[in-house]
Amino acid sequence: MYFSSNPDTYARQRAARLKMIRDSKMPSEMEAVLILAEIIKHPGWDIDHIAAGLSRKKHPVTSQMIQNLLDAHELGAKKKL
Repeated sequence: MYFSSNPDTYARQRAARLKMIRDSKMPSEMEAVLILAEIIKHPGWDIDHIAAGLSRKKHPVTSQMIQNLLDAHELGAKKKL
């Protein structure tokens, strides 16, 4: 990983990198199974509904985690219907 020696550019690059790391959080294997099960049970639900449903069942999965899982496995799903 390389950053610019220019302080302003460095700050922007570092902030972008930290956001990318935060946003790339993947669900655990168990959470992935639960996510896929919810998708199968409720094919009409969007990602936000799936995340909310799992959260109600005490599985703190975010919409971003679901999107990361689907993207990583090229399963493409719509964020909103």
